[in-house]
Order: sequence, then C-alpha cells, then structure tokens
Amino acid sequence: MSKRNEKNIHGILNILKPPGMTSHDVVDCVRKSLGVRRVGHTGVLDPAASGVLVLCVGNATRLADVVSEQEKSYVAEVTFGIVTDSYDGDGKVVARAEPQNLTADRIEQALPGFLGEIQQCPPPQSSVHYQGKKLYEWNRETVMVIPEPRPVHVHAIALRRFIPGRLPRALLEISCGKGTYVRTLAHDLGQTVGSGAYLSFLVRQGISSFCLRDAILLEALLSAPCPESLLQPLLSAVPHLPACSLRDRGVSRIRHGMPVTPEDVFVRPDSSLPHLQELALVNTNGDLVALGEYHQVGRTYFQIQPRKVFSQ
Repeated sequence: MSKRNEKNIHGILNILKPPGMTSHDVVDCVRKSLGVRRVGHTGVLDPAASGVLVLCVGNATRLADVVSEQEKSYVAEVTFGIVTDSYDGDGKVVARAEPQNLTADRIEQALPGFLGEIQQCPPPQSSVHYQGKKLYEWNRETVMVIPEPRPVHVHAIALRRFIPGRLPRALLEISCGKGTYVRTLAHDLGQTVGSGAYLSFLVRQGISSFCLRDAILLEALLSAPCPESLLQPLLSAVPHLPACSLRDRGVSRIRHGMPVTPEDVFVRPDSSLPHLQELALVNTNGDLVALGEYHQVGRTYFQIQPRKVFSQ
C-alpha cells in the first residue's frame, strides 16, 4: 500500500479481540479493512486472552502511549495445583501439587498482599526485553532468564467466585496500571497459598473509558460496508483530561507550534489548575487539535504550550 493511495482516516477503535489471535493479527486485519498502514494498539493481549483491544488509527497513533498509561480492568480465572513455564495454559507444566484445604477464605486472606504498588517479575515466556532479546527468545535457547522485579500498581483485586475441586479455581476481578502481568499475579498467588497456580482464562474488561459492552466484534468491522464509520474521535482517548476550547486564532497558533494565551480561548481554564497540567485543546467543532501544558504566568496570565499537535 503506497502512501499516495492510503486513505486519510484517523480515530480510535475499541475492538473485542477473540481468543486465538495475537494483538498484531488484529492490527493487520484492521489495516486491510480500513486501507491504512498507521494502526497501533495500546497494550498487548496474549493470544489466549480476549476482550478490549483499543486501536489507534492514523493521527491517533500519537495517542497510543496516552491510552496505554490508563487503568486497565480484567476478569481472570486462576487454576490452582498446576504451575506452567509461561504462567498460563499455553505453557509446559513444570509442577503439580494437589491443593490441600484451599478455601475461598485462604485466597481472600492472600489478596491484600497484591494490592497497591508491588514488585513483579515478568513471566519467562513474555516479550519483555532483556539484554537485547525478548524473554521468550532467551527461553527458546534453553537459557532461563529471570529479570529483576519491577514496580507495578494494582488498584483493586477481589475474589468474585471460588470453585472447589481437585484443581480449585478462583475468579478474580483486577484493576491495574501499565506493565502489570495478570499471568504473574496468578502464578504468585499460587505460590503464596502454597499450591502453585496458572492463569487459565483472561478477559480485559476495559481500558480507561473504553469498556467491553461497547467493543466492536472484529467480524462486524470486517463486514461493515463503511468500516471507518465505526471509528471514535481522537477526543475519546483523553476523557481524563480537562478540555479547553480554542478560537480560530488559537488553533492557528497551536498548529504553528506557538503557545495559546488568554485571547485565544473561549473560556479561561480553571485558575486552580496545577502548573504543567495537561489539557485537551479542541476547536469550535469539538475536534481534538492538540495536547498542551498549562503554565500559570503571574496571577491573571497564562500560556498553554503545545505538546502533541494533530495534523488536519
């Protein structure tokens, strides 16, 4: 596909990724369906997982890092008594131990240890880079690499259902920050309760304001007569940012890399905004023009410096 023939399409897609596909498989399907090359995701879902996969198209790819920083929510099934080398059901079984007297109460007692900022090691079979290679590439060479733990943040974790049996299962609801591996949470929970465990099922419920109930089936996108009509505007990616509406003069200044001043806005931003607060700058049509940083200059004057400007 040449740049000359590529469509001028920009926006956000909330796709329901089916199990069995990689995130990159979904990106490829969307590229072909829309006729554009600039498509990127905002956080990988493992092939066996399903749920919300937010894709950025065209100019929106510059918002991928913004969306990926937002809170993510999951429903996870953890199966106890088996440990795999990938921490999920796709890996090789490396240990078995029939759980003794494992109860819902025992699991609930262990969960607070996984709340807040915790230290977590990525799974051995993951795409995290270590000394120039991905971890799964090291393990293909039979070199077991365990990287240093790194801080991640778990906002909430709760037991929603416990299913007893020879291999008990627990259904968990989890909200967490960027870089958190739910596979590792499952593995570490198994170690904590003394039986071992792996992640047997995972659904991503949402990222920021993008939720499962609004996600588009991939089949619906591929069969749509006008798939670009399913795109959401760029502004949908930043609902957490205060918005500031620009006059035409302000839009022109921003597009030329110049700061916005009080004369360039319809309504002055709240004076209580903290210094360097990020803002979503929109035109009179409500379209996202740029992300900018708020700078208070004296008591009554301010400037908004452009940080990311989106071409027309």
